[in-house]
Amino acid sequence: MLNNTFDRSLLNFPRFVYRISGMRDGVKKAVKIKVNGTECYDVSLSMELGRLVLDKRLPELNDVKKLYVIFEVFYAQSISVSVTIGKTRVPLRK
Repeated sequence: MLNNTFDRSLLNFPRFVYRISGMRDGVKKAVKIKVNGTECYDVSLSMELGRLVLDKRLPELNDVKKLYVIFEVFYAQSISVSVTIGKTRVPLRK
């Protein structure tokens, strides 16, 4: 059983901005992404080697072909994406 899965914060970024732009067919294209209040948690820090066990006898797992183990989780207070094509700017917010 996992204990204190999210008790250790590895990274805390108050603000992150990513920009990329270029020209294609004579038209300027750019993307700007702003992420605020980011936190990253690593689940593997609270788990001992060999403690994760999969019970293959569970009937729910009979047809399962793939299993994904999530070991990092990221949270953000806000994210905004701005796309520019030519001279037009289109803000996208979440």
